[in-house]
Amino acid sequence: MEKNDTQVRQMERKANMAVLEWKEEGEKSDTLHIKAYALAFGNVDSWGDIIAHGAVDAFLASENKGRMALCYQHDIHEVIGVITDMGVDEKGMWFEADVLPTTTGKDVQTLIRGGAIKEFSIGYYADKYHFEKRDGFMNEIRILDEITIVEVSPVTRAANDKAVLIDSKAEEIEDKNEEDTINPLISDIMEQKMEMLQNEVKTSKEALEAAKAELKSAKETAEKQAQEINNLDASIKAQQAVIETMQKNMQEKKEMTFAENLKSALMENKDKIEKMFEEKRGGSSVRMEVKMTSVPSQAYGTAVDTVVGSQPHVARAFIAAFGEEIVAGDKAAWLDGTFTNNADYVEELVKAEDSDAAATEVIRQFGKIATRLLIPSEVQDWMNVVAQWATNEAQEFINDKAEAEVYGGLGNDTNAKKKVYGIKGQATAFAKVATYENANVGDVILDAVAQAKKNGYLANGAIVSFATEAELKGLKDKNGNYIYNQLTGMFGPVRVLPSAAIGANEILVADSRCAKVLRRPSIEVEITRDADLDGWKVNVRKSAQTKVKTAHKGGLIYVADKAAAITAIAKA
Repeated sequence: MEKNDTQVRQMERKANMAVLEWKEEGEKSDTLHIKAYALAFGNVDSWGDIIAHGAVDAFLASENKGRMALCYQHDIHEVIGVITDMGVDEKGMWFEADVLPTTTGKDVQTLIRGGAIKEFSIGYYADKYHFEKRDGFMNEIRILDEITIVEVSPVTRAANDKAVLIDSKAEEIEDKNEEDTINPLISDIMEQKMEMLQNEVKTSKEALEAAKAELKSAKETAEKQAQEINNLDASIKAQQAVIETMQKNMQEKKEMTFAENLKSALMENKDKIEKMFEEKRGGSSVRMEVKMTSVPSQAYGTAVDTVVGSQPHVARAFIAAFGEEIVAGDKAAWLDGTFTNNADYVEELVKAEDSDAAATEVIRQFGKIATRLLIPSEVQDWMNVVAQWATNEAQEFINDKAEAEVYGGLGNDTNAKKKVYGIKGQATAFAKVATYENANVGDVILDAVAQAKKNGYLANGAIVSFATEAELKGLKDKNGNYIYNQLTGMFGPVRVLPSAAIGANEILVADSRCAKVLRRPSIEVEITRDADLDGWKVNVRKSAQTKVKTAHKGGLIYVADKAAAITAIAKA
């Protein structure tokens, strides 16, 4: 397939594994020289792509070659060095670069030296490509025949394990101004101002020397000019101090993670916990409220679980779908009811029409989800054990349960007040709107979108099982083109989000505005002495709940059985 004028040209990213092998002589210098493969030819990466031999020949022969940037984590505003050379061999495209001592560049140098960063990724445009069927792969493989590379970055996650870092070594950098370390986000403004000030200093110094040679009697004038120069030098130093302060503030602005908050809480309570250990009194405990990371969510964007933690997970579909609300107390409250839009012109001294027929307050308690770990009393590094388990394993255990309960939990407002009220139980049942020739699961989703539209809502997402996601990826139009967008996850007007919590034959089509996932701002961590077992119990408890207003249920369409739904919408 070759790009045409009607297609939208989008930049893609492809990561490559780099095995770190570096050396340096003498003391560590200001810059780090690296040589690595930016991409590898001929192998299938995790995106299902192959970069063909010769795919970069046109790029290397073009003027775009000189514009290729060395960035960090694909942030085009975070340039960390310069590309010094590049070329191709039988394995792939290699490059050499200097990692410069910018604020971020220094961090990257440290990570490379320490072995924390071993991978590289390219940002590129797919100019020409085609698809081929390969043995061992369910879907067709995309062959990239010609690409244009925009940037290459050290990253934390790779898709292609065939590119290796060839070498890296420290080199001296001569005559680098302090301005070179300025954060690119502010450098454009500050560099212009500092250049102007420096030019003024230079001009003033030249004028001063000329005045001394020609006008020996103009001592007062010369002294005045010297003072102006000193003031300009002080101004430059002040500007540098402002820049450094701005950089420091930007670095400190980053919110602490759950792991960092937990370690801080453990350190604050270290003496209490160790005293409890020493006394060996059964039933004694230390309880801590640990603040969770606040991760902004985008409706039907990347699935990041903020209801019970901040760990990325493929199955965390409901936070990505609906977003979240943070509630400080043990219960949430909102106004619910059947509302009528009676908005209209109104004359002075004439009351407006009521817009609600019946409004009531809904009070819903949080459901607590917990897990615990028994630690033997002989463990010496107990603080590190508790921190690692609570951050990793405990999070995943509770995350899995919370995802399932947010979807299908059996809580309600009467008999099960302290359990999660699942979105599934509050949704509207699927009802046929139209019929379709050769109906399939894709038609079911489109018909559910139509049903939501009849109810006054614009459905923009579909939460499905992994099996249904695979079905959708295989659907083609009458011309043989895949309907599912592999890059964006879009199927028609909706974004598809897979979840392990949803049944194999279930589908939830939704307007992202019609539900919210509720959570408390902190996680409860409690360490308790167990005298009978001569050990320590670490309990981790997190709270979750859902919010669906009665009037918004029409924007949540639940398909209980996709096979039955296909039969219902199929033309006879």
